[in-house]
Amino acid sequence: MAYTVLQSFRDELTHIVYKPGVEYPADAPIDRIEKLTSLSVIAETVEVVTEANTVGEIKTFLDAKDIEYPTKATKADLLELLED
Repeated sequence: MAYTVLQSFRDELTHIVYKPGVEYPADAPIDRIEKLTSLSVIAETVEVVTEANTVGEIKTFLDAKDIEYPTKATKADLLELLED
């Protein structure tokens, strides 16, 4: 399983600075992954986007692809961007 960084942070265990869009190590301790996920600092990497994804997951996917979108875009708006 892969994780994508959503918010900049300095890892308290490794002291590495992570920026949005980069991958967070999947081999990190599970309790660390759970904590960062619960704080919305990292999220599971989305490989394929569908209607089943949340708006947040779709935005993370678009951010990783450097695709810009309006701040208040709806799920339908975001999915439409992927069709282009």
